[in-house]
Amino acid sequence: MKFLLILLLAAVGFAQTATAKTKVPVQSTVKTQLVAEKKRADDATRSLAEALSAWRQTLDAKIKLIDENVALEKKNEELDKKSSEIRASALEVVNFTTKLNEEYTKLLTDHTALVDRYNSVLEAGNRQAQLANERLARQQRFNNALALYSLMPKYQAPPLQIYAPPPALVMNCTSNTLGQTVYTNCH
Repeated sequence: MKFLLILLLAAVGFAQTATAKTKVPVQSTVKTQLVAEKKRADDATRSLAEALSAWRQTLDAKIKLIDENVALEKKNEELDKKSSEIRASALEVVNFTTKLNEEYTKLLTDHTALVDRYNSVLEAGNRQAQLANERLARQQRFNNALALYSLMPKYQAPPLQIYAPPPALVMNCTSNTLGQTVYTNCH
C-alpha cells in the first residue's frame, strides 16, 4: 500500500513539474486544467496500476522461484543423504567384492591344483588300466592256449614191450697161451 501511495505521489509530482515547465496560457479555464489534470492523473493511475501489476507478477515469480528453490534445497538434502548412503553401501560392496575376488583367486588356485592332481591320478589310473588290460590279455591268451591244449587228445605212448632176455647161454671157454698168443675156445 505504501508503494502505491509513493508511486501516486511521484506521478503527481512528475505531473506538476511537467506543467510547471510548460507554460499554460493565462486564458485557460480551470475546467480545462482540471480535465487535463484528471487525464494526467488517470494516465498516472493507469501507469501505476500497470507498474503495480508488473511488480506483483515479478513478486509472484520471485515467490514462486523462492518456493521452488526451497523445495529444491530440501530435495538436494535428501539426495545428499541418499548419496551418502549409496557411497557407504558402495564402499561395503567394493570391500565385499575385493574379498570375493581374493576368495575366487584362492579357489581358482585350489581348483587348478585339484585339476592337475586329478589329471595326474587319471593318467596313472589309465596307465594301470592299460597294464592290467595287457596282463589280462596275456592271461586270456594263456587260458585260451590251456583250453585248446586241454581239448587236444592226450598223447599215449605206445605200450612198452618188455623183451625177455634171451636165455642165458652157457659158454664154456678155455684159453691157452702159447708164447705170446692166447687161444680161446668157447663151446
